[in-house]
Amino acid sequence: MLQQISLFEQEKTDSSLKNSTDWLINYLGLKGLKINDKHYKGGSLWVVGGNELKSMFTELANKDIHFRFAPFVSHSTNMQPGWYTKYGS
Repeated sequence: MLQQISLFEQEKTDSSLKNSTDWLINYLGLKGLKINDKHYKGGSLWVVGGNELKSMFTELANKDIHFRFAPFVSHSTNMQPGWYTKYGS
């Protein structure tokens, strides 16, 4: 939990990270999640996982980072359930 707070605090205070997904990718990676970052190509940042991740994404939504759930429709997650965001694009 302390690491999570420090990442959010870093994002708030470091202007070089504003509108960047770098800190978010680090945060999700520390959670051990599979990530597929396609936002540099005009796509989205994808995270593989199902409803078990909903509470984490609700918490991120409180920080104005909104993920949407795709049950099994994306090649970005090898047709597995996943969450995606345009944050930082």
